[in-house]
Amino acid sequence: METLAKQGYDWIYWGDDDDPPLFNDEFEHSLGIAKDDKNIGAIGSVGSRFDFEKARIQRYKDEELKGVLDVDSIGGGQNIIASGKAIRAKGEAVLPTGELFFAFEDLDFVLKMKKENYRVVVSGESALKHRKNAGNMNIKSKRKVGRKIDKNNLWRQYYSFRSLIYIFKYNQNSEKVARKFATRAYLKAVFGFIHGWGYGVKNAEYLIAAVKDARSKNLKNRVEK
Repeated sequence: METLAKQGYDWIYWGDDDDPPLFNDEFEHSLGIAKDDKNIGAIGSVGSRFDFEKARIQRYKDEELKGVLDVDSIGGGQNIIASGKAIRAKGEAVLPTGELFFAFEDLDFVLKMKKENYRVVVSGESALKHRKNAGNMNIKSKRKVGRKIDKNNLWRQYYSFRSLIYIFKYNQNSEKVARKFATRAYLKAVFGFIHGWGYGVKNAEYLIAAVKDARSKNLKNRVEK
């Protein structure tokens, strides 16, 4: 994004080469909205709000998906289109922290844009189309602290919690939210033992390391899969 912004591009697509837009008019629709508002720093297909009190991503209700929606998060693979003008104007202040890859670098980018007073939005129409296409209508999330995860994918939790704690503690200056994520990590470490000693130990190792490395700014550490 930094390279393309310096080359003069006004809109930059952030997407995966193996995850193209679902609908052929996605770029046209998004850019049509973005060009009408000079203060838009990024636009995407699907986004969410963030509840800073509970430290939770907050899903828009189905009936709220209309018009242009201001969001705090645009997930990976949801066709983020970033403003090259905003990146040229603010530079490092809005660019994602590269060492966070591959967990929540998109959240880092969106929150930085909002911190610099740019709007980050999604089209309610597009979000509704994507939700219907995925069969995710009328869904209420149910979270369980002790939810079991495939033991071979426990390493993903390390990167997720490390990124979230780092983002809110250092990039958003919110120790309160960072502490909530750290507490959640410790709780998951304890409750993981209900699935057996081996699982519990491995789970706890990743989660405790995530909190430690985030707080010490150790973003170069890599964990074994």
